[in-house]
Amino acid sequence: LMNCLTAIMENYANLSKNEKKIADYLLASDEEIYKHTVQKLADKIQVTPSCIMRFTKKIGYESFTQFRIDLARESQNDSGTEQMVEDFTKSDDLETLVQKLTSFYNNTLEKTCNYLNYKKLEKAIELLLNAKRICIVAEGTSLLIGKDLARKFMIAGIDAVFFEDAPTQLSQAANLTPEDCLIAISYSGKTNLTNIIVKMVAEANVPSISISQNVQTNMVKYSTVALFVPPLEPERKIGSIASRMSCNMVTDILYLGTIQTDLNGAVSHVMKTRGILQQLKK
Repeated sequence: LMNCLTAIMENYANLSKNEKKIADYLLASDEEIYKHTVQKLADKIQVTPSCIMRFTKKIGYESFTQFRIDLARESQNDSGTEQMVEDFTKSDDLETLVQKLTSFYNNTLEKTCNYLNYKKLEKAIELLLNAKRICIVAEGTSLLIGKDLARKFMIAGIDAVFFEDAPTQLSQAANLTPEDCLIAISYSGKTNLTNIIVKMVAEANVPSISISQNVQTNMVKYSTVALFVPPLEPERKIGSIASRMSCNMVTDILYLGTIQTDLNGAVSHVMKTRGILQQLKK
């Protein structure tokens, strides 16, 4: 399954002028569009009903009705997620908090799964397997995700680099060659650093993988493979719980997919590295 708004973005380049007009309206609107009939929606966008029908088929739906059903389901899930983020710290006892958080985790992972594009994931893993060196860039909360991914790669014997300060990240990315690969992580997709770096390495013919929401930014436009996570967290959020989980799921898939071809070698290297690190505890 794929989130219907993601389906719009995935097929955007193949849409006609009027179909892009529909796509732009749907992506920008905060209305409950699933309540509209095809005629009402056509009137709002100023296109014909037949154009909307062609649009829904082009993005992978058999009918406008099925598209509306998916929009309604996703709208309900989104409101439930936001409600939980805002409410679960107010007056719940510890047991209720744990139950709500478990449900929140499950909902986050399920929605992330629905956003996954397996062909793009396969392409991203192929880029990583062919890379001489992997450079990871991120800011804010995404720093923790980037640091965790780099550490996993390094322990498994894969040449990966990650620096926490922005100037060093920028300098490191500037030294990449077409034999390397960049991974840029930004939940919002609007982080200045990641957008600058992805565009910069694209101009140097360095392959890149971006992990972000499905937004029209340089990260998405210039990356070789753009992987998307769902917009699960409202602007007013208590910590970065959903965003961290969602991005971590994608990076874990990339990590496991990369070591899968030589799993025995990776496990052997992990054991060797852990043995060396144990000396620090003595």
